Amino acid sequence: MDGKLKAYYNGKMEFTWLKKKAKENGIVFDRNATEAQQIYEITQKFSELGHDDVLKEIKKNRMSVVNEAMNNPSELMKWLYEKQGTMRFGAENRLFLILVDSDDMDNSWKLKRSFQLIEPKVNSYLDNFNDNTLQEIHFVYNKQKFTAEADTIFVIK
Repeated sequence: MDGKLKAYYNGKMEFTWLKKKAKENGIVFDRNATEAQQIYEITQKFSELGHDDVLKEIKKNRMSVVNEAMNNPSELMKWLYEKQGTMRFGAENRLFLILVDSDDMDNSWKLKRSFQLIEPKVNSYLDNFNDNTLQEIHFVYNKQKFTAEADTIFVIK
C-alpha cells in the first residue's frame, strides 16, 4: 500500500504534488509546520480560493486507492501487519475495521464513534461468518516470516 497514491501523481507523493500545486497557484504556507499541518493549511487555502479542481482530484485519487483496497483486501491486510509498530506487534488473527469518510478522509478516524454506521456492517459480517471467511496472510516483520488469518470490514460514509 505504500506509495499507492504515487501512481496518481506521476510518481510523486501526494504531499509533494500538493506543495507543487500550491506553488503554481501562489499559495503561501508554513513550511516549518508538520506535514499534516501543511496539508491542512494548503487544502484550506485551496478551498477558500475556490480551487475545487485540486481538492476533487485529491478526493478522487484517495477513493481510487480505497476501491483498490476493497478489491484486493489481502494486500491491505499484509501491509497493515507489516507496518504495525514494534510496541503493538502481534501476529494474531485479526479482523480489520477500515473506516473511510469519503467527504473528509483526513478525519475518517472520527467514524469510530459512529455506531449507527459500524454496527450493521459488523453484524452482517458476523451473521455471514463461516470457516472460509478468513484469509491466510503471509507477511514479514523484522526479517521474520509470519502467517495469520485475517479479514476486513470496510465502513464507508
